[in-house]
This record gives sequence, C-alpha cells and structure tokens, in this order.
Amino acid sequence: ESEVGIEVLVIGNDAYNIKGMPYDGVLSNCVTDAKAVKKALQKLGARCRLLKNVESIRTLEDSVSAWAEERLSKNVRIAFLFWAGHALSHRGETNLLPTFSRSDPASTETLKVGRDTLSLRDLISLVRKVNLKCTIEVALDSCRNEVKIKDATFGCTDGAKGKDAADNGSVDIIYSTAYGITADDNSPFK
Repeated sequence: ESEVGIEVLVIGNDAYNIKGMPYDGVLSNCVTDAKAVKKALQKLGARCRLLKNVESIRTLEDSVSAWAEERLSKNVRIAFLFWAGHALSHRGETNLLPTFSRSDPASTETLKVGRDTLSLRDLISLVRKVNLKCTIEVALDSCRNEVKIKDATFGCTDGAKGKDAADNGSVDIIYSTAYGITADDNSPFK
C-alpha cells in the first residue's frame, strides 16, 4: 500500500502500427516520458505501475481493471492515471488508441472510433467501479486530433466539451493539448 495513499498507473505507447499515419504512428518519447513520470511520483511516495506499448483495447481494459482491483480496494485517497500515446477527439470525448501488434496492424482506413478506441471516460469508469470515494487524477500527454481516422473529429463539433469526466465522481483531468491540437513530441526527458 502507498505510504501517501496515492496509487499510480502510468501508460506509455511508442510502438504504434497504424498504416496511413506518418511513420505508421510510431512515437519516440512516450515510454521515456512514462518512465520519468513513474520515477518522479515514486520519489513522492506514490506506488506506481508502468504499462508499455499496450496493443489492444481489451488488454488496456483488462490491465486497468486488474490494477484497480489490486491497488484501489483499500484506503486510497488518489488514483492517478497517466497516458502518453495517441488519442483523438470524437463528439467531445477523448478516445485512446492502442498500439496494435506487428502481426495485426491497423489502418486509418478501417479504424473505427468506439470499436478500435477506448474513451477516456470509459477508462475512468473502470477505476471508479472499484473505488467510489477516491479522487481520480488523469494526465493525458497526447494529441487529440487524429482526423484521418474514420469518425474522428477535429475539435469539438457539437459544443460538448467536458464529457471525459462526466458521471464519474471526483475526477480532474490535465490535458497536454486542447481539442484538435497536436502535442509537442520534444520531450525534456530524452
């Protein structure tokens, strides 16, 4: 159990395999950034787990659920989630993209929001199911503008900003970019 009541799940995705994106979606600093965030939060007394290059929505859901069940069932004040990797906006919600495996690559022509992405709201709900009382803090280090993907939108077309934390209790979200903006991949942690 964490000395300070803070449990952290850090997720860094670099090894993307999405045809139709520049460099097949490969990023260069997300795993490095995730490791640095984990190290910094551990120094503050938080108990951290690192996930790297999550290849599927199912693996992401299973990993987050297992972490929450293992770490959040006791006296936890804060559950902290850090995501570094691709994301997109769709109807006012942020959606996270897994890396997809080398043996089963994805394509921007066939990817579909909802089927091949996980909404940030649903990710937060997986945590909230296990602990109804803790504050959930989320830091999202990603672009939110993958407009080449079917059904993705540039920005917030229906004025529905704020859906990411809806109906999930006490949740704070820190975004590295606004809707429709590309994140700067010039990491200070190189």
